[in-house]
Amino acid sequence: MKTDVSLVTYAGQLLQPFTKYYWAVTVWGKNGKPIQSPIASFEMGMMGQSFWRGSWISDNNSIGEKAAPYLRKAFSVQKQITSARAYVSAAGLYELYINGKKIGDHRLDPMYTRFDRRNLYVTYDVTRQLQSGNNAVGVLLGNGWYNFQSRAVWDFERAPWRNRPAVCLDMRITSLRFLWFTQEVVYNFFDKVCLGSRRQKHDGQVCFSRH
Repeated sequence: MKTDVSLVTYAGQLLQPFTKYYWAVTVWGKNGKPIQSPIASFEMGMMGQSFWRGSWISDNNSIGEKAAPYLRKAFSVQKQITSARAYVSAAGLYELYINGKKIGDHRLDPMYTRFDRRNLYVTYDVTRQLQSGNNAVGVLLGNGWYNFQSRAVWDFERAPWRNRPAVCLDMRITSLRFLWFTQEVVYNFFDKVCLGSRRQKHDGQVCFSRH
C-alpha cells in the first residue's frame, strides 16, 4: 500500500492460522529516494478454539492435594524436522520440558484470567529442541490462581472455577522428505503421571523427600 498516513488498517487477504507472513516498509524522503526496512516476519497462532486438537489433562487428584502433577509423553518423529511449534494452555501454572530441557524463560505462565470464561495460551518455537527419532515432552503444573489453597484477600480459595491444575497442549511439526509434511502431536493422554514438589503462588515451593 502507498500512503502518507500512519496507523493504516490492514485491508489485504484474510490471514490464515499457523502461517508465517513477511513484511517490510519503504519510505521516501524529500529527495525522492526510497529507504526500505529489513524484511521482518510474524506468525499467526491458533485463531480459534476449533483448531485445538488436544484435550484438557490433569491427574484427577482432589483440589486439596499439595504435590504438583508431573505429566510426560514419549513420541517419535521419523522425518527431518524443518519447524515445530508447541501451543500450551494451562488452568494454573506450568513449565514445559522437551527432551529434559526447559522451554522458554517465562515464569508464572499463563497470565491470570477468569478461568471460567477464558484461558490464555503461549506459543513456543521448539524446532531446535526436537530431534528425528524418539522424543519426550513433560509438563510440570502448579496451582497458581486457579487452585488457590490458602486463604486469599479476594477469596480466591472460593473461586467458582477452582479445580486441580490441568493442561492442554498441541504440537505441530513440519517435516520435509521430498515434499512438505505436517505432523500433529496431539495430547489426549500422557504416558506417565506422577507427583512432585508442592507449588503454590503465595505459599512457595515445598519439596517432598521420599526414601
